[in-house]
Amino acid sequence: QDGLDSYQFDSSIGPDNRQLGFGLSGTGAGDWKASASGSYSTEDVKTELEGWLRSDGGVGGSAKIDWTSGEWSAGGETSFEIGNDRVLDVGLYAGFRSRDEFRTWMGRYAYASEHDRHTFSLLAEEKLGNIYTRLEHSTVMGATGEQYNTSLHGAYFLDNSQKTAIIGGLRHRRDFDGSHNYTPEVGMQLDRNALTLGYDIEQEAVMLNFVMPFGRK
Repeated sequence: QDGLDSYQFDSSIGPDNRQLGFGLSGTGAGDWKASASGSYSTEDVKTELEGWLRSDGGVGGSAKIDWTSGEWSAGGETSFEIGNDRVLDVGLYAGFRSRDEFRTWMGRYAYASEHDRHTFSLLAEEKLGNIYTRLEHSTVMGATGEQYNTSLHGAYFLDNSQKTAIIGGLRHRRDFDGSHNYTPEVGMQLDRNALTLGYDIEQEAVMLNFVMPFGRK
């Protein structure tokens, strides 16, 4: 918007690993929002905190923490808002990811009060012989029922430099209404770009998907 109709001020103090921040923004109509934040980090841990207050009486805040130790990591974040509506979001994760080998085990949880939904997800990667395999699954639970999404893919590299691979896999989706969708897929990976072409059997539709690249670089 035009500078005469709104204003914004932000400032922070402290070294990079320990900072305090302050902010104020508003409009010519008299609406404003004030915030304060802080962050602290070490070699293994990073934390962030923020709180804010609005002219209409709404208050909110957020907190985040990430921890790493070698190839292990864990963390969480939450945010809330109290005003005309009450909103709460929560997220947690923990797992392992090898830097050198194709091996990952990661679990995540999320809650969103706006839709009253809980989401559980899993990512697993392993090299089985010459095949790089990946399993992804998520479960969404809410007032309207449950939804499941599962995909299993495998990749075979045609060269030792891990630049070219052929990909095959299957996706399954069980929706809130109880319907099921199965989508077989084939594709290619060129360098770090992986793309699959799938056919949804129930919908009789062709789907083009970008997938996470296989291998380690």
